[in-house]
Parts: sequence; structure tokens; C-alpha cells
Amino acid sequence: MSYEIDARLRDNRARLRIVEVETGRVRVAWECPLDEAQSHKTSRLDVQRLFRELMLLSALDMRPPQPD
Repeated sequence: MSYEIDARLRDNRARLRIVEVETGRVRVAWECPLDEAQSHKTSRLDVQRLFRELMLLSALDMRPPQPD
């Protein structure tokens, strides 16, 4: 599968969006809130969730193709 990756920093927030090119389906849409009121622990949990989503996406991509 091919993916289009849009990663940016806007308004002090890291954002990542991964779209499957063939279908246009958004596979990952992630934004890390980085405001001063948020604790470091919460930011860490957000990043951990992102890595979990990326690992699951890579595992799906490694599956053998299924016959029609």
C-alpha cells in the first residue's frame, strides 16, 4: 500500500495525518496538545498512543494479500 504522509507543526502542536493513496482513507489522524496547562505525563501518553497506531498500521501493511 502507498500512503501520503502530512506532518506539520502548527500553533505549537505536532500533527500527523496518514492517508491511504488508493482509497483516500485516513489511516492516522493525530494531534499532540502541547499547551502549558497540560502535564508531561499526558503528552507522553499521547505520543505512546501515536506509536501504537503506527505499529498497528505497519502490521496491517505486512499481512499477505488476500485472494479475491
